[in-house]
Amino acid sequence: MKTTFPIIHNISDVLPAIQNKPEFIVMKKEQATVIDYVYADANTFNPAAYDSFEHFSIALECRGIAFDKETGDIISRPYHKFFNLNEKEFTQESLIDFSLNHIVLDKLDGSMIRPMPVYFDEIDSSILLDDSHVENGITFIPATRAGITDVSMNAHKYLCSNIGRFRRYYDFFKDVHKAGLTPIFEFCSSDAENRIVIKHNRTQLILTAVRDIKTGSYMSISQLRSLAKDYNISIVYQSTFGSNFNNIRRDELLSAKNYEGIVIRFLDGGMLKLKCDEYCNLHRAMSYIRSEKFVSANIIMGNADDLISKLPEEYAKAVKEYAEDFWECIETYARRIRMIFYACKYIDETKEVRTGKDFAEYLKENIDKIHHGILYKLSRKVDQENLSENGLLSAIMDFIAGDMKKTVGNNAGLDKYRHIITIDYNDYI
Repeated sequence: MKTTFPIIHNISDVLPAIQNKPEFIVMKKEQATVIDYVYADANTFNPAAYDSFEHFSIALECRGIAFDKETGDIISRPYHKFFNLNEKEFTQESLIDFSLNHIVLDKLDGSMIRPMPVYFDEIDSSILLDDSHVENGITFIPATRAGITDVSMNAHKYLCSNIGRFRRYYDFFKDVHKAGLTPIFEFCSSDAENRIVIKHNRTQLILTAVRDIKTGSYMSISQLRSLAKDYNISIVYQSTFGSNFNNIRRDELLSAKNYEGIVIRFLDGGMLKLKCDEYCNLHRAMSYIRSEKFVSANIIMGNADDLISKLPEEYAKAVKEYAEDFWECIETYARRIRMIFYACKYIDETKEVRTGKDFAEYLKENIDKIHHGILYKLSRKVDQENLSENGLLSAIMDFIAGDMKKTVGNNAGLDKYRHIITIDYNDYI
């Protein structure tokens, strides 16, 4: 497996490769122009879907690559897109020559961060350290693939929280940029809001690579270690499961707990990744629980226990609490509907029963339209069956659950029941 990277000087070198590719977006940010992909279909990273291999190679670079917003010159080049072992036809294990010089590194579970060069006079002064790191009107702010975001600002705040200790990072940002390089870090935060899957005991900004901005070549691990030592910066570790893939303890790796996986990095910059089974399952579950509609659908379908069993303890507890309060909302609404139903169905003085047209007219004149559907259903059921108060309550809850099962899996359907589910999902997760 031989890897070569395209030489990129300007955004004009990139745009022809991704024209007519809607999955790639060109984001004109306040600080820079950033190109990234927002989804990937079967052809997004398929060499056969491009006019040339050069264009395919450029598409692989469109993962947060950034350009000066005025000149279009390249200013930041984070990781190229690389794949899981056996994910693509060209990453099948049988095609990879593991006799080539390579090293196996920890794959860190965090957010990719690279320093973004920005114009000093266009940045809110409240987020800057001082002007000591300004050169030719340029300073540096941590950025994710999408540019300067809430996550990257959390990394910036982390460094600023002890600037005496972390000022060396900003010295590093400036010096490597001056050398025409982009340093790439992983922001592993102990804060729940920045957590991806694994719970970190402490927050760190860990150097994982340095790239030449124009050629895309990666600094060797030995050079990386030497550079990190010079600036006293944390660096990615060699995997504890083996430094060479030929000798990797594969079964032990795949079954590992609290560990994302490994990155296999070749001397020419080619990379592959391999993730642990538990991590993949947790990542899938964690991505789902960030969706209120997904969690709510599992609750109403009776699958909450299965979902909870797959989550880390603190998230399992949060989802369990949400599920309990979710059902409490339904029961509270059902009790309210039972009271409204008695008032609509029975005439107080005579205890006569309103049916058919009389019931409909009373609802129309006295009851909020949002409750009409379930009250009509109850009226028809009571006309056919003799229900106790508890039986009526159970019937109401069954009606609500039945209706919700049909639509709650999409956002529009969930919004339909906001008058019933009055709790805020964001208060739990």
